[in-house]
Amino acid sequence: MGENGVLSPEDDIALLDLHNHLRSTIATGETPFQPAAKNMKKLSWNTTLATQAKEWADQCKTGNDPNTTYGENVNLRGKAEDVLETRYRLEENVLYFYGEWFHYRLSTENETCYHQRGCGRYTQLAWANTESVGCGYAECPNNALGFGDDKPYQTVFVCRYFPAGNLVGQIPYIIAENDTGVASLCPSNEYAAIMLVDCASELNLLVSLLLSLVMSLHFLPAFKQVHSQTIIIRMEALYRTTIMILTSAFYQIFIPAFSQVIGRVLF
Repeated sequence: MGENGVLSPEDDIALLDLHNHLRSTIATGETPFQPAAKNMKKLSWNTTLATQAKEWADQCKTGNDPNTTYGENVNLRGKAEDVLETRYRLEENVLYFYGEWFHYRLSTENETCYHQRGCGRYTQLAWANTESVGCGYAECPNNALGFGDDKPYQTVFVCRYFPAGNLVGQIPYIIAENDTGVASLCPSNEYAAIMLVDCASELNLLVSLLLSLVMSLHFLPAFKQVHSQTIIIRMEALYRTTIMILTSAFYQIFIPAFSQVIGRVLF
């Protein structure tokens, strides 16, 4: 890890790999309730975007940059303890973007978002024609993000994307209506879907999700280190996929639902 909000080269690789893995999960139809994709470009790391993302994060604003022409995803976090930005914590931000799949439905006829905050972070992550990404973060002092004095460790995490997604009147990707259509528009080595086309789940999805739920008990501190180092980074594709699905759902659903009750226990 870098210091003072500076990502290390290893962080860059981890965030890029996670983006591409999640895009592959979407493209191959392994994300619940989401259709597979005929096209899904494999992303590369863009240092210019990363620099700009860091510059915006350093301003400690609570929203998106109104002046950027790039795609942008932002996540704000406030914690009671200074345990914010291990590499796993950085990855959690990307999983939070992805976790909006729970509120989003896409078909050949239309797209629908069932959450008042919108689903734009998920659709940007899933935007098939986006080619590169760069991310940065900053630690913000003096309750700059408004989480309160009981959560003094506050961060802004920003990813920028080129070309930008979420174009009006367009959907994120071309839907594959059957297995043979997955990645059917993919030139060799250019599309993320190729990465997992041969890694379809061997388990029933429900069983996979239950397995993941057991393994992704995020609120167990002793399990976090194993979760970070072993599951997210080194597990086989099936288990990585289901872990990410459940973890992203956890951030989107369970944490908001229970944070008012148990406060700092989850974190």
